[in-house]
Amino acid sequence: MATRDLNVVLGLRVENFQKNLKSAQRQMQRFGKDMERLGSNLTQALTLPILGAGGAAVASAVEFEQLEARLRVLTGSAEAGAAVFERIKNFAASTPFEVGDLVEASSQLMAFGFSANEALDSLQYLGDIAAATGSNINDISLILGQARTVGVAFTQDLRQLASRGIPVFEMLQEQTGLSGKAFNKFVADGGVTFEVLNDILRRTAAEGGKFFGGMEMQSKTLGGALSNFKDSASIAFAELGSAIAESTNLNERLRQLSNLISALVERFKQLSPETKTTAINIALVVSAIGP
Repeated sequence: MATRDLNVVLGLRVENFQKNLKSAQRQMQRFGKDMERLGSNLTQALTLPILGAGGAAVASAVEFEQLEARLRVLTGSAEAGAAVFERIKNFAASTPFEVGDLVEASSQLMAFGFSANEALDSLQYLGDIAAATGSNINDISLILGQARTVGVAFTQDLRQLASRGIPVFEMLQEQTGLSGKAFNKFVADGGVTFEVLNDILRRTAAEGGKFFGGMEMQSKTLGGALSNFKDSASIAFAELGSAIAESTNLNERLRQLSNLISALVERFKQLSPETKTTAINIALVVSAIGP
């Protein structure tokens, strides 16, 4: 083969090799970008939601632990507090009320002298009343609890209940046969004892009463279904969060982190004023530049 022909052949082969090399480089670049996008998509689709779910689960566990701690104090023991909290969680999962609201209501009643069982039993009829009237169960619990502490319910207490749609005046007048000034004097003289008031509230939610089945009816609405779902999800998340905290020894890790931060703060305090200023300026520059 002539030299000139050989040069042409070699030149073509080199040129083809360079083209193939560039093509391979472009393919590798595209592959790299595809992998980068895949990694980004996986982060957004899996990693971030998993981290977010883990954080939400731990937050739910913290909230539930605090609620149970309140009940432990009020019942006087960890076992009793845990048992009451378990009953409240089960109650919340089938009613339009959330765990936090029910813990608040039962805590108020226990603080006013109700036993744990009395408080939990009271949630049934107070819940029906609150659900049927659209009232806050904690408000009704507070009025009832105050009546128990004082021993009687006065006109102001009855008016608060009546303003929430509870027919206490009508039921009392029917029960006593009194009206007008005679009825007002009866109330002012302490005739409406706690037992009388509690009995009236129970009867409004008993079978045949005005508010019977209030919670059940509300639970069948979309709002009630959403509330039940939220409670079930919160309970599940709290259990998951407790498992995460236990498996990762989160309490100890947080304690160590707190100690580390305290130690760093103390070391920074011991620096000379010039060194502190320099460190702050460097931090500001790094912050301005960004990663």
